[in-house]
This record gives sequence, structure tokens and C-alpha cells, in this order.
Amino acid sequence: MSSNATTPEGYAPFDLYPYNPAQPPAYAFLALFGIAAVLHLSAMIPYRSWFPLPMIVGCGMEAAGYYFRSRSHDDVRKVMTFVIQHLLLLSAPPLLAATIYMSPRRISRVLEAEHLIVGRRWATKLFIVVDIGCFVTQVAGAILSGSEDPSEAKNGRTTILVGLILQVCAFALFVACTVKFHTSMYSASLSLAPSRNLAWQKYLYGLYVVSLLFVIRNITRIVEFQQGDDGELLSNEVWLYVLDAAVMVVIVFVMLVLHPGRLRRKARKQVSVKPGEDYIALT
Repeated sequence: MSSNATTPEGYAPFDLYPYNPAQPPAYAFLALFGIAAVLHLSAMIPYRSWFPLPMIVGCGMEAAGYYFRSRSHDDVRKVMTFVIQHLLLLSAPPLLAATIYMSPRRISRVLEAEHLIVGRRWATKLFIVVDIGCFVTQVAGAILSGSEDPSEAKNGRTTILVGLILQVCAFALFVACTVKFHTSMYSASLSLAPSRNLAWQKYLYGLYVVSLLFVIRNITRIVEFQQGDDGELLSNEVWLYVLDAAVMVVIVFVMLVLHPGRLRRKARKQVSVKPGEDYIALT
């Protein structure tokens, strides 16, 4: 281990990773998240839906995070690349979550069933506020955890844990509200003309799937930070890609396939819309 006196500027006096980060998986997920960002961006025009912007930004941040991670290969003491990739990979998921939180209300608008959303006046705003809190804690925690001061680094890990736990609680409440909407919608579907022949339930099942994946990802990261640097999850790079990167990729592609804008377009085909009339706004 090098002493502080001989450590070059911008480098830590110790290895920042317990392994040498591999480049091939970093490049692979850089490409996957980049493709997902482009596809979501392309879908905004035909679907006339602008609310997935946070997911697009989040995909871009994930891609950038894996790019900077690849730069750490054979350079495991360079502080800047370590901090940037750590910051991006921790702060991107709350942006992906923001689009998920906004989806039920968009689905309800298509089905003309917005009155069935639990606490429709405050639910979305509450989830967004909580998500902002998760984003801030992840950013602050990632910055502090990269500090050479052990006490600051410990406070950073604690801050990250708080954000991860908060997001698990938010998704639990989100799923409960979505289930309530789902059951109410199922009971009222016969009297709601737009719900006929739209296969609307699969879009809600998609939200259940991505919510479950998010909870699994967060729980594994909670365990990871609780175990510390010597734990199984932090000391083996494969878990980052299996339990975080791969899970996030599945989430963004499920949201692409089951995009609320796709449901809206199907609904538009079932009705006659006057020229210039804006039917079922999703934004």
C-alpha cells in the first residue's frame, strides 16, 4: 500500500475496488442502456408521451456509469472514475422509478378511469417527492462514500442505505395503490367503454413485475452495503451485473414493451377522433 506522501494527485493510496473491473461486461451494459435510451426516446413521438423523460435520462446515466467503470480497468486507484461511476449507477435508478410511478395515472386516463386511482390528487406527487428524496440521498451517499476519511465514507454508506430502504417502502406503497386501482378497474371495466378489447391488464402486470425487480435490486444492494467491503456481494463483481445491471436492463425493456403510450395508441384506433382533437392526453 502506498503512503499518502507518494500518492499522485487524483489517486487514492489504496485500491478502490477489491478486484480489477472487467471491461467487456461494462461495454455490454453501456450498449444495452444506450439502445434502451434511444428506443424510449424514439417512442415518444409516435406515442405522443413525454412523461418517460426521466427513464431516458436514467438510461443515459446508467450507460455513462458503465463507461466510466470501464475506465477503471487496470486503474483501480483513480478517484475520479470511481466516484463518477459510483454516483451514476446509484443515482440513475430513482429516475427510472419516476417513470414507473407516473404510469398508472396515464393508464387510467386511457381507460377514462382516473377517478379509480387511489388518492389521485396526491398519489403521484407523493411518489415523485419520495423519489426526489431517494435521488438526493443516493447522490449525497455516493459522494461521501468515495471520501478518504473513514468516518465520511461510513456516513455515505449509511445515507445510501437510507435511500435504498426508502425506495423499497415507496414501491411497497406504489404496488398497494396499483392493486387497489386494478381491482377497482376490474369491477368497473364492463361500464367503461375504452377498456374493452384493449388487454389493459397486462400493462398493470408489467408494473408489478418491474416493481418486484426494483425491490429485489434494492434489497440486494442493502445487503451489499451492510456486508461492507469484505462481503460477498461487494468483493465479487459478477453480482453487480447479475443483481443490478441486468435487473435494470430488464426493467427498462419491460417498460418499453408495455409502454402506456402503446395502450393509448390502441385506444385511439377504436374511436373516431375529429381533426385537431387531442384524445386522451398522456403528458
